[in-house]
Amino acid sequence: MDSEAQESSYRKRFPKGKDWKTPKKNPYGFCGLQEDSYHGMETIAVSIEEHDKLKEELEQLKNDYHFNIRNKHMEYEMIRADFSKLVTAMNTLLQNNPGDEYIKMVLTDVGVRPKWM
Repeated sequence: MDSEAQESSYRKRFPKGKDWKTPKKNPYGFCGLQEDSYHGMETIAVSIEEHDKLKEELEQLKNDYHFNIRNKHMEYEMIRADFSKLVTAMNTLLQNNPGDEYIKMVLTDVGVRPKWM
């Protein structure tokens, strides 16, 4: 416990405001802070079981995130390969039909129109 002089000096430096409310008692017992040194902060405590449960949930979320990113990357690569095949087929069509405006329009819209056109 602090001495009377220390507490008095502390209260002079950090006076209680006009809206000061005495905080509720900590249901888990004494936590090392005097009630008048809270300065409006809220004491939060969780049980060890709850902490372990939250820690497991966090680890599960990290694993889910890792696998989701991996799956999205695989999906992206598959779409990119399909798009590449589509563009190759469209370019082949354009070479076989150089005057086809529809093929030119589609290739221009997707941003892959060959420079030779």
